[in-house]
Amino acid sequence: MNEATISVSDFLNELFQKRRSLNPRYSQRAFARDLGLSSGRLSEYLSDKNIPGPSSIEALRTRLSLDDQQYKALLQAVEHSKSISAEKSKPVVLAPHHLAQYKQSTPILQFPGSTSLDLHDSRLHLSITL
Repeated sequence: MNEATISVSDFLNELFQKRRSLNPRYSQRAFARDLGLSSGRLSEYLSDKNIPGPSSIEALRTRLSLDDQQYKALLQAVEHSKSISAEKSKPVVLAPHHLAQYKQSTPILQFPGSTSLDLHDSRLHLSITL
């Protein structure tokens, strides 16, 4: 494993690519099976949408037959992924003085689709269309 700080997805992708280099037909589904995970859960780990908890970490250690150094790298990857996740989930706080620069009915944030955060008569309005 690479000694630099990496995420869980990087850690697992590196292992997957090593196995795939030995067998080009080795799939993510087969990797998930070998790890004792559903293919959906593995996909969540590989896309950083989920981070394994303590029991999953122990299961991965066993299934992957990780030595102490690899296990430590996995734990560091989990902590790094947690810090990235915490940074991404910080709320955006807009104070009234931030809003003063916007005119009435001005879009503040635009999201994909027709979801937006607008300022109407000095009040924030969140519009979500599914």
